[in-house]
Amino acid sequence: MGREGSLLYLIVLVIVVVVVDYRFLRGDAMRRLLVNGVIVLAFAAFYLAFLYHP
Repeated sequence: MGREGSLLYLIVLVIVVVVVDYRFLRGDAMRRLLVNGVIVLAFAAFYLAFLYHP
């Protein structure tokens, strides 16, 4: 995956986190932190499993 693809992947990650925060988790800060961590870990696992080629 090239530099443009990685940048696009990062932008999609940020958009997903912001949308989930805004739509579902506005009131609860601790749950928001936990869900954001899970989203980031899921994106990282997908990247390492399918998109990262050293």
